[in-house]
Amino acid sequence: VIAASANPEGWVGQSVQGNSLIESAWAKRSGTGTVTMIDGVERVAGYELVRGAPWLMVAGIPQAEVEEVFWY
Repeated sequence: VIAASANPEGWVGQSVQGNSLIESAWAKRSGTGTVTMIDGVERVAGYELVRGAPWLMVAGIPQAEVEEVFWY
């Protein structure tokens, strides 16, 4: 993982291998979904393969924050 985060120590160098959304994203190339990441937080995420590089870009926001916006 290469990350821009408030807690980069918790992300950089970590593996996301075996994560169902991440694994399927390589075949789909781009999309959205809900995923529990390596920190245990469920997130609403969007992803896209980076053209010209063997990278998958994933951006997400905690599901709890999304629900808070809609329910309050």
